[in-house]
Amino acid sequence: MKLSDYAKKAGISYRTAWKWWKQGILTGYQSPTGTIIILTEKIIERIGSKTWLFKATRF
Repeated sequence: MKLSDYAKKAGISYRTAWKWWKQGILTGYQSPTGTIIILTEKIIERIGSKTWLFKATRF
């Protein structure tokens, strides 16, 4: 799943998803064309102001 699609599905900004990918929170790779593909089957949901829940999801 493209990083932008993941961000929309998780309800977070693209920038936040990109930071998480760079930090290793999200598993994925960058294709030769620059597209970031997320391999994880977890969607991150926001609970409260700074609490996050990882929820397994099938894509």
